[in-house]
This record gives sequence, C-alpha cells and structure tokens, in this order.
Amino acid sequence: VAIGWAAACGGSASRHLALLAALMGDRRRAVGHFEAALAMNARMGAHPHVARTKVELAQLLLQDRSEEVRARTLLAEGMELARELSMPQVIALAETPRAELSQERRFRRVAVRADR
Repeated sequence: VAIGWAAACGGSASRHLALLAALMGDRRRAVGHFEAALAMNARMGAHPHVARTKVELAQLLLQDRSEEVRARTLLAEGMELARELSMPQVIALAETPRAELSQERRFRRVAVRADR
C-alpha cells in the first residue's frame, strides 16, 4: 500500500486481506495472506511491517495447538525486531499472546500433576 507518490509505505496489501479473512473466520485464507504479506514486506525491506505481520500471524496460529511451535518462533522474531525498531505498540501486541501462552502452559502442567 503506497501513500501519495510512494512517499510512505503502508506495507503489503495482503496484510489487510489477512485481517479481513481472519475477521470473516476464514483462517486458512488469512494464514495465506499473512504469509504473502510477510514475504512481500521482507522483499521491500519494510522492517516495521515485517515485525507487525509476524506478531499478527503468530496470534492467528496460536489458535491452533498444532501450530504452537511456529507461532512461538514468529512471535519471538516479531518481538525482537519490534524492540530493535523501538515499536512499543507491536511489543505490547506481542506480549499479550506470550503471557496467555505461558499461563496456558502452567495450567496444563497443573492438570498433568493432578492426573498423577
């Protein structure tokens, strides 16, 4: 998404399509659009958009337990890049699912101990 005479860049349009697909409940399509946005943002060298897209894709992937490893990796990479670029809003966005994931993991450990 270019603004004006390309004086500013809003990142890949695929990110917006991903957000729309996620809002409509089409997870498969949302993941595809996020992946396309991530690739395009990386090719453009749009590092702030890479950070945000990694965090948003990770949040979507966290909804599926089978994608947890990939989601954690994306979340960590997105947060690291956001810190390097001093992006407090993206850092805050990334910290929320990390906290939820940690809490869920603690609950799982407690449940396993209770079963023994």
